[in-house]
Amino acid sequence: MAIGAGDVPATVIGASALESGMAMAVLGTTCMVGIVSDQPVFTPPNLGLLFTLPGENWFRAMVNVAGTLNLDWAIETLLPDLAGEPALYARMEAMIAPLPIGNEGVTYLPYLSESGIIAPVVDHEARAGFYGLAPRHGRPHMIRAVYEGVTLAMRDLYQGLEGTGDKILLTGGGARSLMWTQMIADALGITVLVPAGTEFGARGAALLAATAIGRFGSIREASKATRQIQRRHEPDGSVKPAWDRAFANYRARRDSSLRR
Repeated sequence: MAIGAGDVPATVIGASALESGMAMAVLGTTCMVGIVSDQPVFTPPNLGLLFTLPGENWFRAMVNVAGTLNLDWAIETLLPDLAGEPALYARMEAMIAPLPIGNEGVTYLPYLSESGIIAPVVDHEARAGFYGLAPRHGRPHMIRAVYEGVTLAMRDLYQGLEGTGDKILLTGGGARSLMWTQMIADALGITVLVPAGTEFGARGAALLAATAIGRFGSIREASKATRQIQRRHEPDGSVKPAWDRAFANYRARRDSSLRR
C-alpha cells in the first residue's frame, strides 16, 4: 500500500509533533501556528486550515501567510548596504537589542502577501504596514518592528486555537535566531522547543516510508522516536506586561486596518 503526505502533515511528523495536544509553529516563508488533535476541530468557524494526519489525527492551523518573507523584504528594502554581510543577522539583532519591547510605539503588521490573510480573520485585501513612525525613529525601529510584528502575529494566531498548552515546537528558518525564538516564548508566555535538524517535511516523508516497510510499528511511534530537542526557551515572566501592552497596540492597529 502506498502512503504519503503533503508538506504540512509531513512537517508535523518530521518535527515529532504527532501527538494529540502538541502545538507546532512554522516560522518560514509562511507563518503557521497549529495544534494536533485526535478529533477534527472546526472552531472557530471559517478560519484557518484543517489537515488530516496519519494515525487518525488532525492538525488545526492558523496561517498568517507571510512569515520570514517580511524580514527578507526588510533587508532588501531597508538594509541594502548590509545585505551581503556574512554576519547580517547578528548585525541586525545587535542593532535592535537596545530598543525596548513595544519599540517605542512603532508597530508593523506583517501581512506581506498579495493574497491577504486567512487568520485570525479573513481579509484578502490585508496588507503590511508600519504604524506610529515619527521623525525620531530610524532603521533600527523599523527592523525591530518587523521582528515584533511577526512575533505578535504568531500570538494572535495562537490565541485563536483551542486546547493549547504550555509549550510549542518551533520549526522553520526563523527558529535559527535565538533572539527571535526568545521573543516568541516571552510574547506567547509559553515554552518554545526547537527540534534538532532541518527539512522536517523531508524527514516526515522518510518516516512514512520507514513505517510502510515495517521499521516502526506506527507513524506515531516513528515521529516520537526521532524527537530530539536542540534548544529550549522558557518565557521570562518579568517582561509579560510589556509584551501584553505591545500586543494590545498591535491588535488595535490590526482591528483598525482590517475589514470585518
